[in-house]
Amino acid sequence: MAINVNFNGRLGADCEMKTSSNGRQFISMRVATDEFRNGKKETVWVNVADYSDKTKNMSEYLKKGSLVNIHGVESVGLYQNKNGETMI
Repeated sequence: MAINVNFNGRLGADCEMKTSSNGRQFISMRVATDEFRNGKKETVWVNVADYSDKTKNMSEYLKKGSLVNIHGVESVGLYQNKNGETMI
């Protein structure tokens, strides 16, 4: 299942360049965005992975506290944890 997403937030740490198990490079970042529920502000943390060449070139500029706009497709998958429970 895929979901289109678009949100603004700030980086919680410098983004990291990583390599997947199949050898493909990507950047990984944690983005904090605020959400208001019942009149209270809550911070929601979103883990973002981006495989595009453009973002890899920008990784040196994506530092903690940077304001970012994330637009893309979120992939959601099911997995089984060590207790055999199915999780999203």
